[in-house]
Amino acid sequence: MVKIDFLLCGRRAYDVLQHHVKTQGAQTVRAVATYADKNVLNDPYEEVIAFCNQHNIILKTKENYEADPSIYRFVMGWQRLFTSIDKTIVLHDSLLPKYRGFAPLVNSLINGERELGVTAFLATEGYDEGPVLTQEKIMIDYPLTILEAMEKITPLYAKIVSLLYKKIVDDNLVAAEQDHYLASYSLWRDEQDYKIDWKKSAGHIKRLIDAVGYPYNGTICMLNGEPVKIMEAKIFGDVAIENRTAGKVIFIREGCPVVVCKKGLLKITSGYFTENMKPIIPFTKLRSRFH
Repeated sequence: MVKIDFLLCGRRAYDVLQHHVKTQGAQTVRAVATYADKNVLNDPYEEVIAFCNQHNIILKTKENYEADPSIYRFVMGWQRLFTSIDKTIVLHDSLLPKYRGFAPLVNSLINGERELGVTAFLATEGYDEGPVLTQEKIMIDYPLTILEAMEKITPLYAKIVSLLYKKIVDDNLVAAEQDHYLASYSLWRDEQDYKIDWKKSAGHIKRLIDAVGYPYNGTICMLNGEPVKIMEAKIFGDVAIENRTAGKVIFIREGCPVVVCKKGLLKITSGYFTENMKPIIPFTKLRSRFH
């Protein structure tokens, strides 16, 4: 019986673990290491613990996990350094060598990429630089939320793990070096990156709102001096504005503010004041400014 380990964090990774156990059996998993991600809503940490206990799978934390040098381990959603890179297969949310680094899926959506993908590669000392084992990709259309994007690429994860597990069993793993000259990098994101810049186009802001919405915490900005979170918005047909000022409300439609962007208009359909959780919809004050 060929066994593997899973180092995982997040719901997509948990879904893949469930798929592997369902198709290959719990006996093929030596151990699972996991931790809670406090930056997302609906994190499955407790579900992973219950699942491993149900299937008698050894459960480890990120601190006490020790690699078995004789077996492979799959790493998914894991945002921690690991002490051993031998026989470590990392699954990454991009078509490497593009978008190496952090938050590749979020940044791909914000940038309006027309295809999303997952790459499995062998870990090396440099992050996301290792030789590629396989890639899967899909074409997408916008608008597309981060939750929808996650749901679309989860089957790619499951497909890759199934394929590579079979190759491990058959002792037939083959990897190819990345073309490092084509590499691009995706920077880590923090609260500063959740702020809306109304001097961007309506399309860019819409993609940002969709990319950092649920299960993330949503975009932030100020409304007449008060902090608000914007959760959902729609592109609104632009009009000629003689004194275009990004961030000003130009219309109220169906109780929703229509905001001027550097290019285009954006209709805010869901948001709330962060200090008291009061919804900003229905919106009543036309002379308002988002900034």
